[in-house]
Amino acid sequence: MVGVEWISAINRHYGLEIKATKLYDYPTLLELTNYLAEILSKQEKVAAVVTKTQPKIERLVPQPQLTTTTSPQVNTSEIKQVLKQKLADALYVDPSEIVEDQKFIDLGLDSIVGVEWISAINRHYGLEIKATKLYDYPTLLELTNYLAEIL
Repeated sequence: MVGVEWISAINRHYGLEIKATKLYDYPTLLELTNYLAEILSKQEKVAAVVTKTQPKIERLVPQPQLTTTTSPQVNTSEIKQVLKQKLADALYVDPSEIVEDQKFIDLGLDSIVGVEWISAINRHYGLEIKATKLYDYPTLLELTNYLAEIL
């Protein structure tokens, strides 16, 4: 669990999407540091190329006209109910026992059940959310708002 939290913090800090399983590939601090340095140096090279070529591309490629379209309204209440029911199922509790602003960890959600729950959410909505998002959005209300944004 701590490893997942640590990788999640690294990902947020550097804007990466490293999976927690990389800790098994790079089991020492030195190995992980070298791996991160390699990834970050590649990103810097790509960013430098993009920065240099972007003005040229903008001059050569006509910019599309933006049109405003209204996206269908997402029902956050419905999302919250689906999440609550699926969480209750994963924790083997009644949905009424789920406190919407209580942290998942305090509700009894561990990393293994979290992965199972996120898989159920992904199947329901046709998404590919990583279980580490539970650390970014640690309550039912926060996760509901996140899903409302991406749906």
